[in-house]
Amino acid sequence: MYKPFAADPDKEIDQLNRLAEALERKVRDHAFGPMRSLFLRQLVAGSSPKNLAEAEAAIGALPDRPEEPAEAELESLPDKQLVALIKAVKGTKINTLRNQVVHKRAYRPTRGEAETALEESRSVLFPLTQRLHLYDDINWYMALKNREDS
Repeated sequence: MYKPFAADPDKEIDQLNRLAEALERKVRDHAFGPMRSLFLRQLVAGSSPKNLAEAEAAIGALPDRPEEPAEAELESLPDKQLVALIKAVKGTKINTLRNQVVHKRAYRPTRGEAETALEESRSVLFPLTQRLHLYDDINWYMALKNREDS
């Protein structure tokens, strides 16, 4: 939502807020697996909304029960470094450990399990964030758009 908002010359903050609410409603009941599938599907589709109208359409088109893409779909992407990162996302079992902690009689992972999970997260999420140019600060996208316009 942030990137299309920053790029849209006719933007209104109310539109962004409405989109944020629509997205939240669409995914509020998704656990880790469905959210991961949505993320992977978006990468395979390769579509990135260019403005708020496209973002609204993309949110509306999100499936209620997303299917995880097959390995062949992931491997068809041209960026092989990205492929390696998203295959790591697809293969992670960190949700299983999390569920044991939360749902299974207060399971407490060993230090080794916790360190392994932390290292896996760092080795995938940080490079993936950089590779996809993802930021959680709308001001970053606004500043980028201003630099592009200059």
